[in-house]
Amino acid sequence: MRKLLYTKYNSFRKKEFQIKTTIYSEDGNKFVVKDPMTPEASSQIDAIKSNYEAFKDAYESIELLPYEVYEAGLKFEYLDGHSLLDGIDFDAGDLDGVTENINKALDIVLGVRDEYIRDFQMSDDFAKVFPGCDPGVVRAFSISNIDSNIDNYIVSGGKTYLIDYEWIARFDIPVDFIKYRTLIYLLDSRRGYFEKRMTNQEFIEKFGISKEAQDLYSQMEKCFQLYVNKNDGDVIFPDAYRKESLPLYYILDEVEENKRLKKDRELTEQHIENLNKIIDEKDKQIAELSKAARNPLYNVRRVVRNRKKS
Repeated sequence: MRKLLYTKYNSFRKKEFQIKTTIYSEDGNKFVVKDPMTPEASSQIDAIKSNYEAFKDAYESIELLPYEVYEAGLKFEYLDGHSLLDGIDFDAGDLDGVTENINKALDIVLGVRDEYIRDFQMSDDFAKVFPGCDPGVVRAFSISNIDSNIDNYIVSGGKTYLIDYEWIARFDIPVDFIKYRTLIYLLDSRRGYFEKRMTNQEFIEKFGISKEAQDLYSQMEKCFQLYVNKNDGDVIFPDAYRKESLPLYYILDEVEENKRLKKDRELTEQHIENLNKIIDEKDKQIAELSKAARNPLYNVRRVVRNRKKS
């Protein structure tokens, strides 16, 4: 029997991008399903399928996790392994050691084949997603995974897999913007480690991205969030996002999920309360039956008493 283990809703996205990710267990095996949450989001499921075909041969040493069509969505194997992020020892390593390991992970994540790297060329698609942003003359990927978070890359069976390829750009994106996004998500996930040692700007500069470039990529990141997420007053970017450009939009998804879990918990608690009432009533009935069993006259007296009440 199929058992639900975890569900994440992308409710704060625009309708055409709202996808639900669910982890199931069946016959001892776990698997992941991505489903459209709205009729409009069916096109995003189609985009994921298309992304696989377009991007599956782009990496030097990374494979894309294959999918199967599953009901209205897509089914993926749940990989046993560890993410590239898990391979960085923040507890034991000093800053130089951590930086070295981050660079090794970046070499893998940004390891796109040479034929997909060239000087940046402006396009209508770029201007649509990143209005008002002009990177100028920089190295760019002609196809890339915008969402190159280190924990999206899983090492399993001696291979490294990209498990989420929903946001594949098929137009020029600066190489350093992909690196920048990877680093700010890393900063956010290990905030306690880095905030005691340096500012976000100083950390990102260690990886060759200047303050001026960070300002541009911060603006590009905001544009991307506004492209993907609702812009109708439901989503408000916090001050921390505007100041140091930490990508906190996904926390809003977690808030929405927590609301759903709270509601489920309240329903469960109500159900438990109702069951307790039923159990109390059954306990009373059992007590009466026990008395009747010990005293044959008890049942006769109860019948007489009940008749007098009626």
